[in-house]
Amino acid sequence: MHAAELEALLSESEDPLPPADQTITVANISFGPPLQKLIEQSSDILILADARQIISNLLSNAIKYSPEHESIQIRLGYREKTVILKVHDQGIGIPEADLKHLFEPFHRAANVGTIPGTGLGLIIIKDSIELHNGTISVESQAGVGTTFTVSIPAKAQGASRGGENTGD
Repeated sequence: MHAAELEALLSESEDPLPPADQTITVANISFGPPLQKLIEQSSDILILADARQIISNLLSNAIKYSPEHESIQIRLGYREKTVILKVHDQGIGIPEADLKHLFEPFHRAANVGTIPGTGLGLIIIKDSIELHNGTISVESQAGVGTTFTVSIPAKAQGASRGGENTGD
């Protein structure tokens, strides 16, 4: 997946864009050579619709719960035959008491105030990730920020495209 493909993937999100007078910096989108090779050789890392939903939800949450002008880091990599996506923000964070309920339907953290939401986005993407035998974890501190880490085993089918994928 090239940066242009990621940009196209994110631009198809149904979430509204922030107002034109707001500046949001998204930085550190990186693709390592092993991931690039795997993507080129694989026909089924993720179903495109699932990837779009996962990235769109985590990125829109990071934007929604972060103050203006704070950076959001998106890192996409490959380690030990696993695709790893990390989304880190410097937003309002999640209180410790809410972390254990974060992936329950309709649960919203106590500190969200009037920020709109349904409490369904994370449970939907968690179910999608688990359908691909993956995991999602969260590290957060109220008032500091949040990092979501998604790990999904790569289902490389390199042999069908003329070679074995070693993940190198």
